[in-house]
Amino acid sequence: MSKPKIFVSHSAHAEVSRRTLREIYLWLTVNGFDVLLDTARLDEDVGRPWRASLNTWMELCQGAIVLIDERARDQSLWVPHEIAILSWRRNCDPRFTLVPVLIPPVTPPSLGTSRLEPSALDKLQCLVASDPPAEPELETIVQRAAAGEAPPGYIAAVLARLPSSAEDRSRPQSIENIERLISECLNSVSDNGILAAGQMLGGDLGRWSPNLDRRYALARLLMQADLTRVLDVLRTLMLPKERRRHIVELLSTCWIDFRAADAVRSARDAPAPDRLLAINACEIQVSRMYLCRACGTPSDGCWPTIPLQIGLREDLVEDFIEQIDRQFSEGVPPEERGRYLSWLRMPDPELEPVFVLFPPPEPQKQILDRLRRVYPRLTFLVLTEDRVPMEERMPVSGARFIRPEVDPAQARQVLAWRIGADFYYR
Repeated sequence: MSKPKIFVSHSAHAEVSRRTLREIYLWLTVNGFDVLLDTARLDEDVGRPWRASLNTWMELCQGAIVLIDERARDQSLWVPHEIAILSWRRNCDPRFTLVPVLIPPVTPPSLGTSRLEPSALDKLQCLVASDPPAEPELETIVQRAAAGEAPPGYIAAVLARLPSSAEDRSRPQSIENIERLISECLNSVSDNGILAAGQMLGGDLGRWSPNLDRRYALARLLMQADLTRVLDVLRTLMLPKERRRHIVELLSTCWIDFRAADAVRSARDAPAPDRLLAINACEIQVSRMYLCRACGTPSDGCWPTIPLQIGLREDLVEDFIEQIDRQFSEGVPPEERGRYLSWLRMPDPELEPVFVLFPPPEPQKQILDRLRRVYPRLTFLVLTEDRVPMEERMPVSGARFIRPEVDPAQARQVLAWRIGADFYYR
């Protein structure tokens, strides 16, 4: 049974913090955990684009350790952001383990009076790190563990609080599906090819992922990489065209915040009144990316989608009904069409979800209400261009707005990259 993935949040610049961070990493590694630790975080101030990597790791993990020294508490830009997301994970899933480890002189009361106070970390059972040895090495820790030596007291307490198995999760996250599917696309690549691709992306797969299959490790690197570097890496792997296409599709969804993906995933199982969502985008392709991100698959494995066009007929509802029926029954033999359309109108939420995509402009609530009476099991996704409401719902359509909102510049960059990738691999 596999060990869970553990994310380590830190801003370890001081020497004692670096040593503590390495000690935590080594003891977790020796105990078989898949440790999501950004060793390059020591260069936090140089302005590298961390957001995609952080989102990927914080969705992948089944537990997290927050290492808090004075810099993390008072200065770091990233640690408060990470704590907010990890606390959200813990609030959504009581099984998610969040362990604060404090480096003196930081104390639990000082967290409650710092900028970290909203996260309420001081209310959790905080552990205090002991002074670690100078630069512990993996081989040394392995030998100590093999000889039956117990880890330092606070490390033992960390290990006791972490989940014992990755199988505790009732349903894998979509990012885990993406990681698995990309790694499967890499099965035909030799070990040397995998290691060379990792080096092109700046990763030492053997050194920093000892408990992780190298194809999974490369998949994870690809999911975090700058997309402009990915095409050259995929070209060196000499993959079949269909596998390249799948990897490109999967990677083009990783920029979407996993909290937004979770909102889409939750809506598909929600009661009919809550299956009406909105995102601030103009292109239908962006809404498709959101669905693939939530589903964790390329488009050919994603939930069925029905993109609509704004027609010229006076009765817009009848126009939309005609479009939905025509697209859903396309290619169906005439004698089967009635059964398909009857299935589409069934209210049973246990059936496979189907998403209807509305381009701008945002439709009126009365139109959507009529459509939802005809199709009680469909989920409607409305594109609002650049409009971001202050309230939870859009004022015109009544759709629940998905947050965090789309970054329009990032969406345009990814769409341009997809077009370039399609041309590159044609």
